Amino acid sequence: MELLEALYTTRAMRRMQPRDVPDEVIPRLLDAAIRAPSGGGFQNWCFIVIRDAGMKAYLGKLFDGDIVAARAGRYRGLGSVPVGSLARHQAEIFPRLGVPADEGWMLASIVALGYPTGRWAVAPRKPAHEVTFVERFGQRPAWTLSKPLWPNDV
Repeated sequence: MELLEALYTTRAMRRMQPRDVPDEVIPRLLDAAIRAPSGGGFQNWCFIVIRDAGMKAYLGKLFDGDIVAARAGRYRGLGSVPVGSLARHQAEIFPRLGVPADEGWMLASIVALGYPTGRWAVAPRKPAHEVTFVERFGQRPAWTLSKPLWPNDV
C-alpha cells in the first residue's frame, strides 16, 4: 500500500470483528508508533496492550462517542479509533491498569485496534480550505479544493 492511499483512506473504524489482533502484530505496530514525533525528543509515553475482555468491555462502556500506530495497523488490515474522551476518566482507569498514581502519568488517548467490519474509502470531510486559516484566525487561504486530491491529482 502506498503512503497516500493509507493517509486518504484510513478513518476511524468503530465496528470491529470479534477476532483478536495476533500477538506477533502488536510489536510491529508499537515499533511504528514510537517513531512518531516526540516533543523535545522526550519520548514520554508508554503503551498498555489490553487483551482482557472484561477490561475492554469496561473501557467500552466509558466511551461515549467522542494516529502512527493507526497507519501501521491500516497497512496490516487493522482498523482503529482514537478514544480521547476517556481521559476524563483517568482517575478511575489508572488503578484498574496498575498505573502508578504518583509518577505524573496522564492518559492522553486510548486507541482501539481490530479488524473492521466496514470498508476502506476516502472519508467525507470538509474541504481543506474550509478548516484552514493563513497567518491569523479568520483569514482564509487564497486556494480552494473542490474534491480530495487523491487518487487522481497527487
